[in-house]
Order: sequence, then C-alpha cells, then structure tokens
Amino acid sequence: MLPAHRTPTLDLRWQTGRALDAPLKNSPFSLSKGMEDRRELLSCVDGISVSDERRLLAEIRKLGELNINETTRLSNGMLAQEFAMRYVIGNRRKRLRNMQQSKEKALRRRLEALEAQTE
Repeated sequence: MLPAHRTPTLDLRWQTGRALDAPLKNSPFSLSKGMEDRRELLSCVDGISVSDERRLLAEIRKLGELNINETTRLSNGMLAQEFAMRYVIGNRRKRLRNMQQSKEKALRRRLEALEAQTE
C-alpha cells in the first residue's frame, strides 16, 4: 500500500526509481539513439498517407462487424477488397525490405567488429 502522500499519478519518480525525463532503455523514443537507428513511418499502400491508411483500416474493422462484401466502397471511393489486397501486398513488401535492411546492417556491424579486432 502506498503512503497517502505518495500516489502513483503524482510521484512517478518514487515508483520507478528514476527521473521522469530519463530515457528508457531500448525505447524507440530514447534520446541516446542516433538518427540512423530510427525507422521512418511508411504507408503500405502507394498514394495513401499513413493516417489515411489507418483511418481506412479502422473503417474496414467497423464495416466488418456489420456486413462487408466485394462491392463495399470505403470513404475514399476505393473498393474495400482492392484496398485490402493492396495493403497486404504492400505490407509484405515493406516487411521484406526491412528484413533485408536489418540483415545488411548486422553484416556491416560484424565487418566493423572484425576490422577493429585486426587493427
């Protein structure tokens, strides 16, 4: 039980044992990471912004509760079926690209480590 003067909402420092502005380890929001480690937010569907993509996905979720079929149109005029297919293909392409970049980055780090050992 917390003392009366120590509430979790008012004194987070007391609960966590660290300052409120201290960066979290392995957090994507950590201030210690370089710009090259940050991933940019890209849409899976070409020609649609990330916010529109999220809005359309939410719209499909809501329509799915009612009834959705091959003639259902979304708020942007695109068929739900067409958007879903473009999203799945784009998401797979994006995941493959990210996986390839991660492998290349790991290989570069291993090469740098080997070069450092030979010096």
